[in-house]
Amino acid sequence: MVGRDEYMASALESARVDGQAAVTELIYCAAGGARFEAIARKYGFSYGAQLPGTTYGSLRFADQAYDKPRKQAKKASDHISDPKKCARAYASAYRKAVEDLRVAYMRALAEKRPYMATVLDLEHEDQFEDVMSWADEASRFVSEIIIIPKYNGAIARLPGAINGKSVRLGFSEPTTYGGTTVPYAEFAGLPVHILGGSPKAQHRAAQHLKPLSVDGNYAMKMAQYNQFFTSSPVRAKNKHWPRLNESAIGRIDGDANYLSFELSCMNIRAMWLDCCATLRFAVERDIPQITKIAHQYRNELGYVNAAALRVSIARRSLVVASHSGEVQREYTDTLVSPNSELIIGFCNYRACLDGWQTVYEIAVHRDHKGSHIGAGLLAAVPNPIRLKCTIDNPANAFYEAMGFRHVGKDKGKKRELNMWHRGFLPPAEGSMPLSVF
Repeated sequence: MVGRDEYMASALESARVDGQAAVTELIYCAAGGARFEAIARKYGFSYGAQLPGTTYGSLRFADQAYDKPRKQAKKASDHISDPKKCARAYASAYRKAVEDLRVAYMRALAEKRPYMATVLDLEHEDQFEDVMSWADEASRFVSEIIIIPKYNGAIARLPGAINGKSVRLGFSEPTTYGGTTVPYAEFAGLPVHILGGSPKAQHRAAQHLKPLSVDGNYAMKMAQYNQFFTSSPVRAKNKHWPRLNESAIGRIDGDANYLSFELSCMNIRAMWLDCCATLRFAVERDIPQITKIAHQYRNELGYVNAAALRVSIARRSLVVASHSGEVQREYTDTLVSPNSELIIGFCNYRACLDGWQTVYEIAVHRDHKGSHIGAGLLAAVPNPIRLKCTIDNPANAFYEAMGFRHVGKDKGKKRELNMWHRGFLPPAEGSMPLSVF
């Protein structure tokens, strides 16, 4: 086992790739639901699941059902009226449930071989040896082990590696189901994975923890109510989780839950790039504002045809970034209705038969440049992406910063163009993202 001093040093190194700070890996974690899993992967999320359970394709992350033994023990002892007998029955049922969970979980790890996996939550000091035993067994099947400390002082006892496999600390975001009481300071400088909680809560915690990875399925649960996430507040009953019929998209016939989840994936990804705007697919009434933005970049974009925009709207390949009437007054003097939206950027792309998305136009209102809106718009386009940009356009530096690779030049009809590609990356040591944004 590696000691804590070496752990501190290796933690800082493992958070880097080629000397650069790591991008936080976002993981959609839910067993079952093949279509939700496919949408999450489409937008660059890694895939995880609670095991044992039904999974699809390769598994990046695995979690154990730590609360299941409690539920089983409670069910086995609730009917006993005598307090002492009830307590003994509970303890006995709990021990058996934990043993059964361990057997089933380790069997699933051996079969699925995820990159990283949690072990039994470390909730009190008496559990330490049990948790270390779980970690020792799990290390045979994974590349990284996630230990979830839930009492003060636990982190100081944890090793940096077990059987040569790195240990990552799990920060359990406090929810109605539980969470950690360990202060942020005890996690300082160490490799951290955030478990559970809402996207907003995870992002707030990340300002203190600088996590390598986060997982959750909150967006999938909210999608069942046709609600989607936005980091920028909107005029809705729940300002960060509007229903589709409270947005410009309105009611749709069929698959509303999947569309809601898709919009959440776009907006969660954008939030982690510091884009504070609502991303959604464009609708007909957005076209006048889109063409006004395009007009600001006539030399770069040429003429943007409204008919072509309508085709993209029908295909759901035209994405806009907007601020609600409530928010936009902080940013602009434009006179608009409080109930309307101000479109501050757009991205028009086409899904091609070869699997690539070709970006035709992307632009941000000049009043909002430098607000990470462009990064957010690109996050709303599924990888792999290709585009062309005139060689004298300052945007070339932006594409390079966004992880695009320069693959050559095109003579173009009037001016020479740089060709940029951004595609999926293979899993890397240190659990870096599967895609770069």
